[in-house]
Amino acid sequence: MKKSVMKAGLAAVTAMLLITGCSGGNGAAGNAANPTATQTQQATQAPQDTATNGTEITEQRAKEIALENAKVAESDVTAMRVKKEMDDGVWRYDVEFYVQNKEYDYEINAADGTILSVDYDVEDDFAGQANSAKVSQEQASKMALDRVPGASQSNLTIHFEMDDGRAMYEGKIVYNEREYEFEIDANTGEIVGWEEESIYD
Repeated sequence: MKKSVMKAGLAAVTAMLLITGCSGGNGAAGNAANPTATQTQQATQAPQDTATNGTEITEQRAKEIALENAKVAESDVTAMRVKKEMDDGVWRYDVEFYVQNKEYDYEINAADGTILSVDYDVEDDFAGQANSAKVSQEQASKMALDRVPGASQSNLTIHFEMDDGRAMYEGKIVYNEREYEFEIDANTGEIVGWEEESIYD
């Protein structure tokens, strides 16, 4: 009788162990399967790009911003130059233009169009001095352009000014990734100053 009871008890314990083992195996298998499914989900998800790709303003827009701020119509501008350059880690447009005896120089942030600086100069008695010059602005422009083969009027900015009592034409030519600065005597036509450098300098 005792042997029968012991056998029955052993059978019950063995059955419980088998059931527990199966449950544990299924749980382990389930846990092993879940990470695989999670990894597959992560692999198929595209990484989120938190960087913003801002669109820079165009050269034309930089001109418009400067002219609007100066309250000047483009048709009244006698010469204009726009140059994009990096300064202190910021890309900016340098917009320089002339209206009669007034000189305007703007620096505009290329990323958002913010005006970073404005410089404005007025030359006294400009009209009388310019009219008395023996060399016209058109002649001075041609002299400068002749020294840069391929450059045209669209690459040129030029203006008249008095420098220590001397009538001068000063200007710049930006062409083929080079920048040329010049000074021409307005009475003799002599090129008294000429500098050349890369636009990236």
